[in-house]
Amino acid sequence: MIMSENSGSSRSATGPGWWQVARHGTCPACNTPGMVWAGRVWEPPKLNDHCRACGEPLAVHEASGRALYPVVIPLVALLVFSALRVDDIWRLPLWVYPLVWGPASALIVGLAVRAVRAAVLAARVAPRGQG
Repeated sequence: MIMSENSGSSRSATGPGWWQVARHGTCPACNTPGMVWAGRVWEPPKLNDHCRACGEPLAVHEASGRALYPVVIPLVALLVFSALRVDDIWRLPLWVYPLVWGPASALIVGLAVRAVRAAVLAARVAPRGQG
């Protein structure tokens, strides 16, 4: 099958990239923005059961558990070493560390998990042709 048979642009033929899925919640099957993520922004990223626009099942492609270990564990180690390095350089009061590193760690790990889940979803779901 030739890719040029689809009447859409090359972006619609290949589907959105993982960055568009992560940032805008673009469905990899129909390219409709805002259809992928369930819950609020401050909650851990979770996929909708299905796309509200095209009905593509999304929850079956959820990357969770052991699939996230290769991302989360090195990231947490990097955050710990960063906190130790900051302590070596500036010697801040003890109460500053939970105030700064708690929210920063939650934000950084949450964004990394969202990016990994978006990459898995974008890789597993084939885009539908326009024609």
